[in-house]
Amino acid sequence: ACEERIEALQRESLELTRKVSKAKGTVASLEGQLGELEVQKQLAVDSKHFREAGDLNAKIKALQAARDGERGEMVAFNERAASLQDEISAQRGRLEELREAERE
Repeated sequence: ACEERIEALQRESLELTRKVSKAKGTVASLEGQLGELEVQKQLAVDSKHFREAGDLNAKIKALQAARDGERGEMVAFNERAASLQDEISAQRGRLEELREAERE
């Protein structure tokens, strides 16, 4: 039972690692888009195209919200992964205790 629990925890930990990696990629992509939009917005302001600058600013705000959401998920995934690692260590300790008790 302990071995099965450890395997299940390890699978969940691996899945969280994948999710963190995906979220990091999404954040990086959003950061790139934000940089481009900031430049476009500044060009629009410099050219006195204020309506266009306003539209770009709205897009920037939306992308910032999406980026912040992804970052929040990454933090949650990392916290859960750390918790899983603690639980895996505890289960391994328990398994070792059970094996030692069987030897006696």
